[in-house]
Amino acid sequence: MRSFVSALRILLCALPIVLLCTASGRLMLPLAAAVFIHECAHLLTLRLAHGRLRGFCAAPFGLRLEIDENTLSAGGEALVSAAGSAANLLCFLLSLLLYRFFAVDFLTFGIISLLSAGLNLLPAEPLDGGRLLYLLLARRTDPLRASRITSGVSFVCALMVFLFSSYSTLTGGQGLYALLFSLYLLLVAARGAGVICSSKKRG
Repeated sequence: MRSFVSALRILLCALPIVLLCTASGRLMLPLAAAVFIHECAHLLTLRLAHGRLRGFCAAPFGLRLEIDENTLSAGGEALVSAAGSAANLLCFLLSLLLYRFFAVDFLTFGIISLLSAGLNLLPAEPLDGGRLLYLLLARRTDPLRASRITSGVSFVCALMVFLFSSYSTLTGGQGLYALLFSLYLLLVAARGAGVICSSKKRG
């Protein structure tokens, strides 16, 4: 079972790279810029909040920052989690203003930034929105219950994305990237549920 999960994770890591490499050159640069700005916003906010970065690693569909949670308050961690999507939304607004008032066309970059913000704010682990949901719940209940609720919401969210992207792929031939994205979210949700069940049995 572990070998299957490892193989599936490697596949999910490799396929997005292949899809990006086969995408048109017109999309490559704005996509890379949106991801770069997103991650830089996380790092800048982490530094301003006096947090510590333990490291980072490649993950399917992006990078995963490993933050030392002991160096941040819950509010500081929430700010760090929200910073990436906030930066993407700001880029979207700036692209609209540049196009509207100066006829400078950065709309492709703006739309990709908006999509990046929307995807990262989905209430599903390990996305920023999933972390924000957990932090909000942890303020009102115990950590284990907050993790259990977040895991359940993550699964439902991933399942909805999976159904929508499957329908889009089957009917219109589009949505493969979203389908892979939903499979990754389902894998993380299933893993999180397993960890929570193990913790509950030990307790």
